[in-house]
Amino acid sequence: MIPLTGIDIQGYGKILFGQTIDEVCIVLGEPSIIFGSSYFYDELELRIDFKNNKVEFIECAYGPYCKKTIPIIYNEEVFKLESDKLISLLIKNNGDEVSEIESEHGYCFLNIN
Repeated sequence: MIPLTGIDIQGYGKILFGQTIDEVCIVLGEPSIIFGSSYFYDELELRIDFKNNKVEFIECAYGPYCKKTIPIIYNEEVFKLESDKLISLLIKNNGDEVSEIESEHGYCFLNIN
């Protein structure tokens, strides 16, 4: 994963925030499932959400249970880190102003979102 930019999928290429649906399909091919504005790529365990025809959100669909796509951020396997270590890694690389309003579901880095 490339924070704030997108994801680089080995053997496929880069999917970047702001790319169009057509650009994503050129890199990844047709999705397994399309549900509204969400494209699911089962073979990659990946979901990509679009807003106004552009990539807005990228998710490893099976979270810590991924077997085919292992998310790596700043040379660390994300799901092998304890949550406090992951937050520290992100703060170190992205700035320290973090909102915990939705901390049950995620964190918001205020200076970069």
